[in-house]
Amino acid sequence: KLGCKILASQNIGKLLPAIKNEIGEWQLSFRQKSIHLLYSLMYNCEEKLTMHVNEILDCLIRGALDENATVTEYVSS
Repeated sequence: KLGCKILASQNIGKLLPAIKNEIGEWQLSFRQKSIHLLYSLMYNCEEKLTMHVNEILDCLIRGALDENATVTEYVSS
């Protein structure tokens, strides 16, 4: 579990731009998986999130505005 947290915190800066792009995709499966990945990264990174709060909030806002209930459910949790 510790290795996962270290790996996630080291790579969150590289993953956030890709997640942001995937949340804007027209295919539902891409949007669902990218918001789920964001949720998992947020869970594992904990205190490392403050450095990336602007990108995270942008992703969460895009997800909250999605028309699919699964995507908005991940955002609200």
